[in-house]
Amino acid sequence: MSETDVGRDRGEGVRGKRPPPPASPADEATAELAALAEARAFWRLAPAWVPRAGYAQPTPALLREVESGLMRRLRG
Repeated sequence: MSETDVGRDRGEGVRGKRPPPPASPADEATAELAALAEARAFWRLAPAWVPRAGYAQPTPALLREVESGLMRRLRG
């Protein structure tokens, strides 16, 4: 086993340095969400009863409608 492998077993990075810990649970959740989005693993975030197929492709017009609706809700 090389020194690099030993370092990985201790939770250290490839160059023997530990990655900085998340500043807070919110940062950790944000990092997890970003990793899921990057991996295109959105379905892990939805309950099992949510259908996984049959959705329309979002268009710029649809996204503008969604944004408008959300803004209306924010303004109350």
